Amino acid sequence: QLGDFGIVFLLFNEGLQLSPSRLQKLSSFFKLGLAQFLLTIAAITAANLYLGPQILPAAERFIPLDDSIVRPILTTPVLAFCLASAGALSSSAFVLPVLKQKGWEERADGTAA
Repeated sequence: QLGDFGIVFLLFNEGLQLSPSRLQKLSSFFKLGLAQFLLTIAAITAANLYLGPQILPAAERFIPLDDSIVRPILTTPVLAFCLASAGALSSSAFVLPVLKQKGWEERADGTAA
């Protein structure tokens, strides 16, 4: 539960650092961002549903996994979709600080990223 709070705080902090003028500048990349978001969700969901059950037996030899948690994610489309959505949304929490650190925030390719 503490980790969830940390992630929410990180995303809130990143949202505070985006000014209205910066958001307006980013709106030109809305279609590109939406396409990336939807394709990422589709890829992660497909990987969970189709590759997960095949990889799970091999992974269980090296990593102790709780079947009551892992199996539903790999067999239930709604849970796989929710996990994929969270993964796709969390990328901005990692990308924005890296762009700022490297000074790429105002470059055209940094804005597109």
